[in-house]
Amino acid sequence: MIEKAIKIIENNNATCVVIKDNKIIKTDNGRGIGSLIKMYEEGLLRDTVVVDKIIGKAAATIFALARIKKCFGFTMSKSAKSLLESNNIKCEYKTLTDYIVNRKGDGMCPMESSIINSNDLDESIKLLKNKIEELKKVL
Repeated sequence: MIEKAIKIIENNNATCVVIKDNKIIKTDNGRGIGSLIKMYEEGLLRDTVVVDKIIGKAAATIFALARIKKCFGFTMSKSAKSLLESNNIKCEYKTLTDYIVNRKGDGMCPMESSIINSNDLDESIKLLKNKIEELKKVL
């Protein structure tokens, strides 16, 4: 099923695919982590496998809080990989990078940078939500 989810993303039909009990239960085209937070808060991610285009420390935080089983990222940051492994979540990736780049391509993703020094999952989710609200005011 992971291979099918990878194809869905490769064909630009989703940016994130959630699998549970060997069935695709959700495809999402959202940018950023807002939709992942929503899925987490709805309880949709627990005990799932997630295939995502980009997995930075922000997404990894949500996955750890949701207690997913496994994830595959087309691009994954080293900090995300470390966080996932320390929470016993199996992870695979196509590309491992030092950090997730922001949309302008000139620095670190603001979500990742907002929690880069946090090792507490509960603190990190609060920091992420604050950063989302802060960015909404700017846009």
